[in-house]
Amino acid sequence: MVLCHRFSTWRRLRTGESEKESQSFYHILLMLVVWIFFSQVLLEPAWLNLLQDPVAFVRNAVVASVGQLVTVTGPAWFSSNIIPRHSNIYDQSPNSYLMRNTIIQSYVEAAIALGDTTESTGSEVWQELMSYILEKGLADKVPNVRMVASMGLSRIMVAAPSHSSYIQGKIKPLLESNMDQETDDDCRHFQDLSLSAM
Repeated sequence: MVLCHRFSTWRRLRTGESEKESQSFYHILLMLVVWIFFSQVLLEPAWLNLLQDPVAFVRNAVVASVGQLVTVTGPAWFSSNIIPRHSNIYDQSPNSYLMRNTIIQSYVEAAIALGDTTESTGSEVWQELMSYILEKGLADKVPNVRMVASMGLSRIMVAAPSHSSYIQGKIKPLLESNMDQETDDDCRHFQDLSLSAM
């Protein structure tokens, strides 16, 4: 941090920038350093290991931070760096419904964070997350995973006013069709709540 400040001061003196321009440059440089540290040092060994921790409290803490991660990193980076890794974890966990729950919950938090975005990349990533929740979460063999996906959908519907046409055109018909096939009462209850929120 001291090095960044010294570099910023040297640059300001050399180029004749104002203090405000220098602070802006310093802020961007600091964010770049933090970003490099996260993506090179923390992502693989820390983030993904903590996401797969056997203790639910640890996994839930990571899930709770997913919304902030997608907000800070942006939807494009999240889509290319996090979604494939999370999807891989989901697919490699056929015997661990708790891990599949964790991945669905992380997608719910990301979708909520992107719920009011109107920019095209954010909307595309939101739709990608929704497709995953609908196709994998609601179709999972374990009722508890389907219930977590259904509960998440009801939270997403409230937080996604800018996606109403997609919700009405794609999600609602799929959810109505899925409800006819659902055998678990709790899953049906939460799917009904999701439909009511649309």
